[in-house]
Amino acid sequence: MGAPCSLTPVIVSTRAAAGTRADKSAPLIADAAERAGFTVREPVIVPDGEAVGDALRQLLEEDPPAVIITSGGTGVTADDRTPEFTEPLLDIRLPGITEALRSEGRSQTALAALSRGVAGVAGSTVVVNLPGSPTAVTQGMAVLAEMLPHLCDQLAGDRGHHTADIRQRSGASERTQESAALESAQRTASTEPDQESGTVVHTGICDRPLDPARAEQETATAHEGAVVVFCGVVRNHDQGRQVERLDYTAHPSAAAVLEQTAAEVAAAHPHVRLWAEHRIGQLTLGDHALVAAAASAHRAEAFAACAELVEQIKQRVPIWKEQFFTDGTREWVGL
Repeated sequence: MGAPCSLTPVIVSTRAAAGTRADKSAPLIADAAERAGFTVREPVIVPDGEAVGDALRQLLEEDPPAVIITSGGTGVTADDRTPEFTEPLLDIRLPGITEALRSEGRSQTALAALSRGVAGVAGSTVVVNLPGSPTAVTQGMAVLAEMLPHLCDQLAGDRGHHTADIRQRSGASERTQESAALESAQRTASTEPDQESGTVVHTGICDRPLDPARAEQETATAHEGAVVVFCGVVRNHDQGRQVERLDYTAHPSAAAVLEQTAAEVAAAHPHVRLWAEHRIGQLTLGDHALVAAAASAHRAEAFAACAELVEQIKQRVPIWKEQFFTDGTREWVGL
């Protein structure tokens, strides 16, 4: 690394922000960062929730550091929303970083798979989400110490030129759910065909039952004469063994990879509208694991686009399943 780059820790903890619990993560981040050659700025401590997005936007708009490391809010409780407030600010996603962090964490505990942290570049600032536990922070910083200096050198020439763009995207990310839903409904109701490429109506990773009827309803418009809906269903056997249930686990980058995969399929199929959702968590026999839909004016286009979408999802989206058999054994598929 050339000249020392600045790094700001952002600690996400409602209790630490209220002063009812001492923060242990910021000193660990600072120590590891200084040993890696960074100049560490004063940590920002915020409660869980919207304050995370406010703090990140303020840092990126006013005096962007070379690196922002967040700690906390990457789990699955209602308050754990750090990835949701980070992702809209990123210009470039770096799933390789989160894969490395997750792999290192899983070498110590299987619970590391539950972290949903994201990583990427916002303007010319590298932003990485770490879990809140001191152990996870120590492990994560050991991994990042090998990557961040090189990243900062690559981005040094761009630093300071992206504040206006950050402001623009920050405002866009604050749309209410109601306006987003209205926008989606307007797209679905449109009767004009797409000219240059297909349209991705919706993609998602969720832990609730999937609804094929919803996929058909949201994908079809008055312009389409063919709607193809694919349902991937949990079957009761695999290679001669009787299956009892499946558990699906998604990498934190899975939603972004699914969205990108659908966009690439849409680009290859003009005039086709695409929809896809993958379920995670525990599924029983007969449950839908994947629902994908393609709508077009003609059946050949719809069939081709839907088939390609399903194949690309199976090949590219980092989701793994653990099969539980009736004889008491189990195995992972897709690792």
